[in-house]
Amino acid sequence: MVCPECKGENKHFNERLGESVCDDCGLVIVTEPFEQTVLLVQDGYAIHSIDNGVVGTTNDIPRHIKKGIHFCNMALNAIAPQLNLKDRVAKVYVDAHNKNLLTSKSLEDRASAVVYYVLKENNTPFTMHEVCSEYSSNPKIVRNIVRKINQVYGNRNCSIVNHDFSLGKELNKFNLGLEFENACKKVLTKLETDFDEQYFVRGKAYYATICWFASLLLNSPLSQKEISEKTGVPAQTIKVKGNELCVLLGFKETKQMKGKINEV
Repeated sequence: MVCPECKGENKHFNERLGESVCDDCGLVIVTEPFEQTVLLVQDGYAIHSIDNGVVGTTNDIPRHIKKGIHFCNMALNAIAPQLNLKDRVAKVYVDAHNKNLLTSKSLEDRASAVVYYVLKENNTPFTMHEVCSEYSSNPKIVRNIVRKINQVYGNRNCSIVNHDFSLGKELNKFNLGLEFENACKKVLTKLETDFDEQYFVRGKAYYATICWFASLLLNSPLSQKEISEKTGVPAQTIKVKGNELCVLLGFKETKQMKGKINEV
């Protein structure tokens, strides 16, 4: 029997459960006619079986959908356990499934795409590399799924960035206490007041540079090299970025910033 979801022909029979399961996508292949039409309404939205039937009912989410959502939740917990986004992840996964956006894609690629989209939609983005690394997913396939999900929700560009969250991701790599954290946030607030999109580009180096500025302003022993090692941003990049941005804090050179946190 060909899998109705991914069209794969590889399957195995689970004797304990009495089910045939697709080896490619994990779908439980239903053979009994009365089980083939399912409609479940949960939290205000419909979850359909793969045949989109509306006759029968079930007391649970179809197992192949539950398995996909489980993969999503494991990825979300590994990447951003502090964010309460499981309900949204489940909704996006079901919507994408019902729109046939996930057909023939692996569970790993599906989960990475849904989690990446939800994090970006929530203005708490992680990089494609960070999300895909959890399952070693294929970035090209994941980007293609994300593009289709964007189209479904009308969010072709989720461009609003939560800078506090992005900075917080970098601060978590240091554990230098509240004083350092507050100095970084003070620098961020000042930079964002005068930031000019035309001349400066935000990115990972932007937040690493803010950490460097905070270290200078507090006259902290944290070196540029240590910041580079913790954030993964080359020290030279931090130096160049620092020379570009220090003018927004009222300094001509970064070396003038040492111990002057009260002047920011």
